[in-house]
Amino acid sequence: PSIRGNAWIRDENGNKVVGDDPASPDYGRWLYSRGDAQVLGKVDPDWQMGVRNSIKYKNFSLSAFLDMRFGGVVKSGSENYLLGYGMSALTEDRPEDNLIVFDGVKGHMNTDGSYTITNQPNDIETYYDQAYINSYGWGATEMVTLKNDFIKLRDVTLSYSLPKGFLENKLGGVVSKADIALSGKNLWHWFDPGFTGPDPEVNQFGNNNYYGWYTWSYPTSRTISVSLNVTF
Repeated sequence: PSIRGNAWIRDENGNKVVGDDPASPDYGRWLYSRGDAQVLGKVDPDWQMGVRNSIKYKNFSLSAFLDMRFGGVVKSGSENYLLGYGMSALTEDRPEDNLIVFDGVKGHMNTDGSYTITNQPNDIETYYDQAYINSYGWGATEMVTLKNDFIKLRDVTLSYSLPKGFLENKLGGVVSKADIALSGKNLWHWFDPGFTGPDPEVNQFGNNNYYGWYTWSYPTSRTISVSLNVTF
């Protein structure tokens, strides 16, 4: 499966194209495709891997599981709303006078739907807030299609087995084995720096085959627990 939608118009060098037609509502703003949806990325990762390691010293045991995934994308419905209302982290570094010259080269869409790209660096000032409210926040799908690469420390467990001599002397041999363990799940993670959501693994529609999109979803919970396992 893949994410499809409106993509940035770019020149042959990958630079975004900024509208240079004063009569267009996109004047001074990055242009994006309209009409047929374009493939912006695939949902499934290029590769994923898990590593588990265990260390034991005398009566202590330490185990950890590291999970990682790279290569997929996810569409953030949350960013659509946040960009439109000026509340996204992507818009926090905004100019004091509300005027900005977006990086890119100048160009415009022709009446037949094709694009003329001048390859001249953009020098057109536009209102920062209006660009996001009226253009990017609701129409630029590529802007809210995010890499969902991650590395997660899924679980860590430190356990201690009580010595047999202690069990025999203090508990009279009633207990043949006793283990105390401290466990933590989702204690640490790394996400792609461009990812702004709570968790790349969240799914708008719960645990099913429809994935690659989220809106106002909660992150994976972090838990710490203590356990006592006794054998009589």
